Amino acid sequence: MLPTDCVPHANQEGFRLVFIIEVVLRELLVTELASSHGPRWWKERIPGDIMKAALESSRAERAMRLLHCTPHHVIYYTDFPHLRRIVERSDNWEQAFGRIFQRKDLFLAALSAVEPVRNKLAHNRLLTEADLLLVRPVLAMLV
Repeated sequence: MLPTDCVPHANQEGFRLVFIIEVVLRELLVTELASSHGPRWWKERIPGDIMKAALESSRAERAMRLLHCTPHHVIYYTDFPHLRRIVERSDNWEQAFGRIFQRKDLFLAALSAVEPVRNKLAHNRLLTEADLLLVRPVLAMLV
């Protein structure tokens, strides 16, 4: 059995950074799309396949009797690549996110840089300092 303090520092830091990036990005999506498109933003601005997958994941979690479910907005049931697709959708970018991030190509490249680091964390692979160097500037873009 491994001691709880054996988690490498880079993984601890990476998890913290990626967690903040995802939460901030999800909350930004909710805030900006609700602000610019009103209460029907979820049905009008989320691609159908993403909406369907998120709703199915939410329902499946609630159906697990042994799992305590903390209520979250359904955006928390989207996958990380889905977040990028929502942001890059032309109407969402033009009416909500372009004014915040200005350069679509740079922002989308930043999100693409986070994904492999996130996947390393999700599958318990070791991070390196180079991984953290990819993630830190993305967090700086969001906060």
